[in-house]
Amino acid sequence: MKKIFFMLLLMLVIFPVYAKEEGFYYNDEKVEDMWITRSNSSFTRSANPYFVKRKSDNAYVYCVEPFALVDSESSYIIENDYTKYGITKKQMERVSLLMYYGYGYMNHTDEKWYGITQYLIWKTINTNDVFYFSESKNGPKKDMYVNEISEIEKMISEHEKVPNFINDYIVSRGDNLEIESNIDLSYYDISSDLDYKVENNKFIFSDLKVGNYKVKLTSKSNKYKNSFMLYYSSDSQNVIIPGFNNDNIKVYEFNISVKEGEVVINKKNSITKEKLKGATYGIYKDNILIEKIITDSTGTISTKLPFGKYTLKELEAPNGYKLDDKVYEFIIDENNLSVNFDLVDDKIVIKVPDTGLYYDKIASGFIIVGLIGLVYGKKKYNMH
Repeated sequence: MKKIFFMLLLMLVIFPVYAKEEGFYYNDEKVEDMWITRSNSSFTRSANPYFVKRKSDNAYVYCVEPFALVDSESSYIIENDYTKYGITKKQMERVSLLMYYGYGYMNHTDEKWYGITQYLIWKTINTNDVFYFSESKNGPKKDMYVNEISEIEKMISEHEKVPNFINDYIVSRGDNLEIESNIDLSYYDISSDLDYKVENNKFIFSDLKVGNYKVKLTSKSNKYKNSFMLYYSSDSQNVIIPGFNNDNIKVYEFNISVKEGEVVINKKNSITKEKLKGATYGIYKDNILIEKIITDSTGTISTKLPFGKYTLKELEAPNGYKLDDKVYEFIIDENNLSVNFDLVDDKIVIKVPDTGLYYDKIASGFIIVGLIGLVYGKKKYNMH
């Protein structure tokens, strides 16, 4: 093992590893009819922005030093420490966003967007100079590309916003849910387990079904697959290749839990606690009957309900029992998903005259028939 390690170390000494070198060039491809003027206390100079490209793949890059030449014969290496060249962390963060939202982003495909992006990069890095657009070389300052610059600045501003809707939502089955957004939703790709639409920059979910759902927003990506990089050359213009960093890609998620409640009725004899079959109940919402339910052989019945305030009333008592005329109120919500009622009915009884005894309804029927027969027989006997 030590021998292998020694050999590897020896190879590194004899054959040192060098950073991969790149080359850059520009040809006659420039942004036509665009003049950028740089002015300071020493000079004023105008130039057309040219497309600068990497030799290995023709990927376009941006220049760091305004109007400095790119020597196509020079070699470049990747420089991770951009502070060596007077670029602050804050400046580089802004530059990365300018490159991300500038030329090549979404519909920013016209060549003017390249020149505008280069202009904004120079303004960001070279704070001691004044930059402006003009209609001709060394021409007067003109307020040009105002809308395009505002669009990029708006995108950067939106990028730095924190959404106000990242919460867990609990709603009722059948409800509609509207969520207003403080960020521009058009800048995001949205995926959801739920059907939705976006209107006036707000989510709209309709007729929700029971379940747990996730909504995910990912900032719309452009064609960059690699992170941005600064290339350094000792004898040529330094350049930055567009890309992304982890802060460029924003991902947000929120959850929607759609629930329903349940009402359960347990029906019993008020004395014996016998389970009663056949009790019919009506469930009302806003004084409107929405459902009828009937207890089964176990004396129980249940039904699912969306969130809301309800009343419960017995419509028909089991055979041989008095109707319960009480009205029961209950609420189904996220804190009351299951409501149970233990309800009783009194059995109907009839008092037999002069006996002081009470019988249930069925037995009393036989007794009355017997008494009638007895009285009739006695009268017939007396007649003889």
